[in-house]
Amino acid sequence: MLATGKKQEKCLVGEQPCAQKCVDKVVGQKNETSVAPAKVSLLQKKKGFPHAPVDRGAFEEGKMTLDFCFKSCLAVTCGCSSAPGFEKIDKLFRQIKKNENHGDPVTDTPASWQFEAASQQECANGIPGKKINSKLYANIGGAYSEICTKEYYDAFYGPAWPQMKDALKKCKSRALEDQKFGCSWNGADCVFAGTTPALPCFKRFKRDPTL
Repeated sequence: MLATGKKQEKCLVGEQPCAQKCVDKVVGQKNETSVAPAKVSLLQKKKGFPHAPVDRGAFEEGKMTLDFCFKSCLAVTCGCSSAPGFEKIDKLFRQIKKNENHGDPVTDTPASWQFEAASQQECANGIPGKKINSKLYANIGGAYSEICTKEYYDAFYGPAWPQMKDALKKCKSRALEDQKFGCSWNGADCVFAGTTPALPCFKRFKRDPTL
């Protein structure tokens, strides 16, 4: 499942984004050769992901089938709500509960942040001239950063961007001309237009029923 072989470098789930991201977090950057036994210990350094998420002997004891193991790894260890079969969140929760009822043969990792597009209500209720300048996030290169923070502009422009101080000042401003330096409703979506191009705004939350 970790796809560490030379011929197979993709997770066998139709290359679903969440599943593939989970694999990347566990094994790190892809190698052209198989992972040597001496390097396996490095997997333990990946924060939040156990070295051996499946209990030894779980199959022999009859705690689970291969299908159960595969689904539990996606639901319990990775939290992949976008994986095949988990399009409905209650199915993901049921798999987590099944794993728990079987004695947790697959390790349940701590809840991780989830992101979804901010609604009109969460975007200053869509009021013209109003903006939200904190606790909403934009996706920059596959990673989420809180808007109107130094980290956001570092990720977008780089740490040497000379207009950083001015941009952060405009983020705090409530002047109408500075509305774009925050998340505001454009009639269809919540967007941050203080950078070019404008980026969709997301809210952040956790949804793990076992923690």
